[in-house]
Amino acid sequence: MAAPNWGQDWQYVMRDNGQTILDADSRHNTVLSIHMYAVFNTAASIVDYLNRFQAKGWPLVIGEFGWRFNSGEVDHETILSEAQARGLGWIAWSWSGNSDPILDMTVAFDPKQLTTFGTRIFNGANGIKATAKEASIYSGSSPSPSPSASPSKSPSQSPSPSPSPSPSPSPSPSPSPSKSPSPSPSPSPSPTASVSPGPGGCSATYQVVGQWGGGFQAEVKVTAGGSAIRGWTVTWTFANGQTVTNAWNATVSSSGASVTARNMSYNGSLGAGAGTTFGFLGSWNGGNSVPTLSCTAS
Repeated sequence: MAAPNWGQDWQYVMRDNGQTILDADSRHNTVLSIHMYAVFNTAASIVDYLNRFQAKGWPLVIGEFGWRFNSGEVDHETILSEAQARGLGWIAWSWSGNSDPILDMTVAFDPKQLTTFGTRIFNGANGIKATAKEASIYSGSSPSPSPSASPSKSPSQSPSPSPSPSPSPSPSPSPSPSKSPSPSPSPSPSPTASVSPGPGGCSATYQVVGQWGGGFQAEVKVTAGGSAIRGWTVTWTFANGQTVTNAWNATVSSSGASVTARNMSYNGSLGAGAGTTFGFLGSWNGGNSVPTLSCTAS
């Protein structure tokens, strides 16, 4: 079960109420999942979060973690070392398609072209080559027979060994979001804005899906009209001085308040009525109104 706040638990709802979820599962097979991004930008914040779960004996997996959006964000070295020391599973995000080199591990989905992040995940300390073990089902050896009855799992059972001593906090500051215990996201997504397609054209819908002090995350859905299209371009103008800091699934450029987003090589061709989405992180100061969109198909 992934945490609230798009898996990132920046309000610490799962951290403080996990036992309620586990108690509600009569079969005792729930595993809690945390997505570690910019909120976990220091060793201290990571170790404290993981310590709380281990002290309570709650089963946990690091269901996603990234590299960085800006300098100093996401202490991936500590995430890897702490996961290894505690026996926690983890998934690095993502393989490709999220605006290399911000989050991608490969260039254009090619395993022979590892990014800086990909090289770290596969070849670095506590990475895949150093820690992964091949499952017996793939090695040709026979797996051990399963017991006739599966023992019940207790939510209070500790999922991992005792942690190693906590490393010193990272010296890099975090520009966004704040590393304070409880960043202040908006209580609900902001309103959406959309533009209707013409025949053979496209539509675009904009939605703020997360917001905190000084920053936000938005998602734009592009939908083809009555005919197939081979590419799309979405444009808008921010009214409150917002800026795009990074994006995924689109090439995004800005000129002052004007923003232009163009399809990637893999998501430009859409059948009639088909859609795709792209997203971005942005900054705001004083206001974060939803802009009016324009979508052009080719």
